[in-house]
Amino acid sequence: MKNFLAYLANVVLLGCMFTSCAQEDITTLLVGKDTYLSLEINSGQLASRATVEETESGIQTLDIFLYPNGATDEDAVLHVPYTLNTIDTDGTVTVPVKVSSSNVKSLFPDNAMTCTAYVLANKGDITLPSSTDMASLKGMAIQADFTKDQTSFVMDGSNQVTYDATLKKISGKVELIRAASKISLIVTSVTGQVEDDFGNKWRSNPSQMKVGFYNGVKKTNVDVTYENCQYTVTDGDYFNITNRALSGTNEYTHTKPFYSYSSAWESGSATASYLILVLPWQKLDAEGNPIGDYMPCYYQVPINETNKKLERNHYYEIKLSVGILGSFTPDEPLVVDDASYVVLDWSEALTSAELKEYRYLVVDKNFVEMDNVEELRIAFSTSHEAEIVNAKLTKPVLNPLGSNDATIAPSSYQVEIESDSKGNYYIRFNHELDNERSNTDKNYDYVPYTLELDIRHKDNLNFVEHVTIVQYPAMYVVGSLNSDYNTNGNNNNYHGGVYINGVQNNSGANYGGAYHLGSATNANPNMYVITTTAFDESSNYVLGDSRKNTIDLILSNNSNWSTTAPAYGESSNRQLRYYYPTDNSSNTENMVAPKFRVASSYGVAVDKSYDDMRRRCASYQEDGFPAGRWRMPTKAEVEYIVRLSAEGKIPKLFNDEKDNPQGDYWCAHGVAYPQSNGTVTLTAASGQHSVRCVYDDWYWGSSPVVTSSNRSPFTWGDKEITW
Repeated sequence: MKNFLAYLANVVLLGCMFTSCAQEDITTLLVGKDTYLSLEINSGQLASRATVEETESGIQTLDIFLYPNGATDEDAVLHVPYTLNTIDTDGTVTVPVKVSSSNVKSLFPDNAMTCTAYVLANKGDITLPSSTDMASLKGMAIQADFTKDQTSFVMDGSNQVTYDATLKKISGKVELIRAASKISLIVTSVTGQVEDDFGNKWRSNPSQMKVGFYNGVKKTNVDVTYENCQYTVTDGDYFNITNRALSGTNEYTHTKPFYSYSSAWESGSATASYLILVLPWQKLDAEGNPIGDYMPCYYQVPINETNKKLERNHYYEIKLSVGILGSFTPDEPLVVDDASYVVLDWSEALTSAELKEYRYLVVDKNFVEMDNVEELRIAFSTSHEAEIVNAKLTKPVLNPLGSNDATIAPSSYQVEIESDSKGNYYIRFNHELDNERSNTDKNYDYVPYTLELDIRHKDNLNFVEHVTIVQYPAMYVVGSLNSDYNTNGNNNNYHGGVYINGVQNNSGANYGGAYHLGSATNANPNMYVITTTAFDESSNYVLGDSRKNTIDLILSNNSNWSTTAPAYGESSNRQLRYYYPTDNSSNTENMVAPKFRVASSYGVAVDKSYDDMRRRCASYQEDGFPAGRWRMPTKAEVEYIVRLSAEGKIPKLFNDEKDNPQGDYWCAHGVAYPQSNGTVTLTAASGQHSVRCVYDDWYWGSSPVVTSSNRSPFTWGDKEITW
């Protein structure tokens, strides 16, 4: 499978060092002679918590910890908790904290002028550890239900602050960093109507788009980047959010972003974080009218596929344009991979970065058959320039037996890549056929041609698709090697799976017997399957079903048929019941079945009467092709085969007047005498002669029904026909 997402990839991973709440001035306000610490906060985004941005930047509580320089591995000298409840009209809030002289001495020993401040914001109901060293604070476990609306985000930060002994002031800046990451999807455009690889038209419905976030993480430590504060994500820490609606006109996005705590994954991991875009499409008919309801298509969009992680305080904003169908199977969404990302911090200005193009090579069909057609185009889709390599056209050589396939010169055919004005790509194959089967022309095509090729990316040979094309002329012959010969050669271990009325021996008493391959004058182990789709205008032959349209069991006493044989598809043994022999009237004399197989030399017989040989064909079975389906050939079918042999295209199946013994064979219309020039002389039915039975593949199919290794047992395969 083979849809793809063609998208204009502007993936923007945005972030900041939280300058809106960061870079907050820690200053002192002199009150009397005591030292004061005041935390001044810019409140531009704190006036209201109505928007996502304000919630993301909002501060509800502060926990301030002060340490002497170099002593952050010890408990804090001073811990100041504070809840914000006042916002001044000028956009600032002042947190007055009186610092005792003893704390000043502890924070600034030996005339030191700086100490370390660590600030934790929005800790919520987290219980502080008994030890307040910085590692213990940063290593606190925090948890959030990101499936619900957030009211605040845990943040922290640390920096050096300065003591001014003259002014009795402690001042400095601390940048606060969110513990969470943010993920958003923006669909920049949706194509209104597309055409799939099969030519079907589809209409999109972007107003019903939805997006889901998978493998988010709800639990972490405050700062997993701090030494010895890493958090190991467990199975219970993951969460999913499905069906978040997208809205918009020219661009579509979800008003509520996704949030997650930090995580990392390996290539191919089941815990990788990703988005699923769901876009409904409706199939249209040729006039543009809808066919059925809208059907959801699924697109899987990875997040930070390059670095394979979600980092704290980073914003992953993914922009894409949808221009083709995704997957209709939710469990097998179309995956977009091989992306290149630029990772920035959460609050910096939006910056677009080009996504590395998605690499794909999808061929519409890897196997195609051409029925009497000279030119073919196979659609394919590719992200990179493609080329055709290893193209090879061959045809089987039927005569002599065992010949290798012949390779056709490249100058005799064309295979190339084509494109149209709409940017569609095709593999084009052209090979002319000669179907003129005149009396003088022996160069007509009579076997299938097989083209094998590879199409691949020029710059990446790992992206390759193999294509096979089989081209059939109007008439073609295929050799079907008897499985006994294929397994045992001339040993005849299974007698070619030949039975006559349930008997497998060389007795001539049973409708000509079964003498098998070793006694045949022309010991050919192949059954030949001849398919004809059309005759040229000069031909006297007609295509049709030459069988009688009424049941004719050929016997005056049905008890002569075998009763020990099972009937194919039935539970019990029976006799021949539904047999339709070849019509022996003049109406079918020039009739050829659209596709029929000729018995191999495993079915060689001694000469018998016309009726006995009709009974032979009625009860003939070879290589799993059951009894009750074979019949006598028409005069035209014998002549058809004789000409193929006379022209050297297939081995001789019927002896002619120059052979010893001279050829004389029953057909439905009398005695056929093959001539070396490829014609047949027909006389009235008399005497005793041999026969080669035929099987209607066009009706019964080309697969044996008896599939055991020795092609046993004898089986009646006749079925009633409703004409």
